[in-house]
Amino acid sequence: MSRNHAPRSFWHSVRRMVSPDKAESVQTLVAHPPEGVIGPPILPSTDGFLRMDRDQFAAAFGADLPPARARFLADAQVPWGMAAFDGTIATASWRSKPSWYLVATDDRMIPPAAQRAMALRVGVSVSQCAGSHAIYESDPAAVAALIERAALGRR
Repeated sequence: MSRNHAPRSFWHSVRRMVSPDKAESVQTLVAHPPEGVIGPPILPSTDGFLRMDRDQFAAAFGADLPPARARFLADAQVPWGMAAFDGTIATASWRSKPSWYLVATDDRMIPPAAQRAMALRVGVSVSQCAGSHAIYESDPAAVAALIERAALGRR
């Protein structure tokens, strides 16, 4: 199934991110990392946008990528607005749609324990594999397998 032909709700059902509930934001979920976990190297906003520290990007985002690819991603990162970070949601789609979650066990952006806790709270089917936050590049086969299971409705 190509992204262009999949129902829009399908793409909201395959999770590889934080999963806030009503009145929560990404900031709410990452504000208190587990003990001993260093948060992602997000630089303080000076213009209403967030960026990651270029020098720490590879280790935090894509430690399992080839160094040249990780440097490229660090240089090509698109800043995201503060509203995306601290804006709260009105309705959590996972409350009404079946969902699947992929935990990357070596993720340094969203700690795997936090991912598992979100997946448990959401009550989704969970898969996991070794890899960084950039698992879609470092292990695309694992991501494709999860998408295929979701497309077929298999838990």
